[in-house]
Amino acid sequence: MPVGLEVLSSVGSLQVTSNYKNLAFYDYLDVTVVSDGSPDLYVYQLPVDNTYVYAYRPLTTGVAVGFHLSANRALIVAPANRNTPVRIYRFRRDGSGARANFGLEVFDDSGNLTFSSAIQYLKVLGYMSFSRFGTVGNTAAYNRRPAIIAGNMGCLATLSGGSGRWLWQQRFTTLTFNAGNSITVSQLSSLEEFWQDSSPGLLPYGANSTNAIVIDSSQLP
Repeated sequence: MPVGLEVLSSVGSLQVTSNYKNLAFYDYLDVTVVSDGSPDLYVYQLPVDNTYVYAYRPLTTGVAVGFHLSANRALIVAPANRNTPVRIYRFRRDGSGARANFGLEVFDDSGNLTFSSAIQYLKVLGYMSFSRFGTVGNTAAYNRRPAIIAGNMGCLATLSGGSGRWLWQQRFTTLTFNAGNSITVSQLSSLEEFWQDSSPGLLPYGANSTNAIVIDSSQLP
C-alpha cells in the first residue's frame, strides 16, 4: 500500500485500508404501501438508481414485507387491508461522503477519500442462508435493530391442475420484522389465480435468493 493507513484487527484481518472503499450511508426515505380496500396483497413500485445499494425495514413490527429489485425499479410487497410504512436506506456504492476535517480520514494515492470516521458505513450483522431464507417460519434473532439488503423475494408459482391444465398465482417470499430484533421468513400470495391450457414455463414457488443479508440499522435513522 503506497499511501494511507492500514488497520488490522487482533486476529490479523484487514479493517481499514486506502485500497478499497466501504458502502457509505447516504440517506433514507419512507414510503407507505397503501391499502385500496381490496382483499389482496399490495405492491409499491419505486424507481431505483444503480449508484446505491438499498436496504429496508418496516416501521411497524409484525408485518410481512418484501423488497424485490428488478431492472430499474423496486417492488415493495405488503399485506392487504392495511397501510404499511417502510423505511428505505440508500448506501453509496463508491463509498463517497462529505469531508469532515476531523477524526480519522484515509485517502488513496489519487487523493480520493476512502474512509472517514465521520461517515456511517454499512455494517453487516449476518445473513440468512438459502436453507433458512427459503423456508417459511424460520426465525433469526439479532442483538441490534436489523434491516435487510434488497434482493429477490421469490418467484411465481405453477400448480398442475390435472387434464393438462395449470394454475398459477403470485407468491412472494417476505420477511416479518418482530419485536425484539428478530426476523421471520413469511409469504404473501395474490388472490388472483389463472388457469391455462399450456404451462406458463414458470418455476415452482421458492425463494430464488442465495441469502438475505442482514445489516445493523441501530445507528441509522
